[in-house]
Amino acid sequence: MDEIEVMIHMTWIDWLIVVVYLGGMLAIGFYFSRRTKSFEDYFLASKGITMPLLIGTLVSTFYGLDTLFGTSEIGFMEGVAGFFAYALPYTAMYLVVAFLAPKFREFEKNTFSDIIGDHYGNFARTISACCSFFYSINTMEIMGMGFIFSLIFKIPFAWAVVIATIIVVVYTYSGGLWAVATTDMFQFVIM
Repeated sequence: MDEIEVMIHMTWIDWLIVVVYLGGMLAIGFYFSRRTKSFEDYFLASKGITMPLLIGTLVSTFYGLDTLFGTSEIGFMEGVAGFFAYALPYTAMYLVVAFLAPKFREFEKNTFSDIIGDHYGNFARTISACCSFFYSINTMEIMGMGFIFSLIFKIPFAWAVVIATIIVVVYTYSGGLWAVATTDMFQFVIM
């Protein structure tokens, strides 16, 4: 990516906000790392995520940088019709999840890949798990964080992406789903 010269003048309060925000994300990960005792704690948040926390984490995950900035542009360019470009896929996703959630409980499985594997074998389970993994990587958000970090800290974009990735991986790895859901909820409130 070409370097873009942007003049950003940050005061001490701006720096304080950035440091507190990034430190808070890491602190949440470390806090939940002490509470995580089992596989179910780490990967399923002990099956204890409340509805408000679930809504916050899903909204902040689905409505990332593309939505915050992309919808503004589409709204400006397309008007009300632009709303439907974003609303319909999420409405469809909600309906699919509302239909599938009872089936997951019925099968007593935790992931879609588990259900696929039981019906179609381990090869299908592996393919499904790999597809889910690659789908869940938020490349655009990491690139966006890298762009912002490169502007704020005046470092090369590639290094900024590496730093952003390390921060996200550290709090995710250390605290599991509880850390991810809590940081997502915090970011949802900020949005």
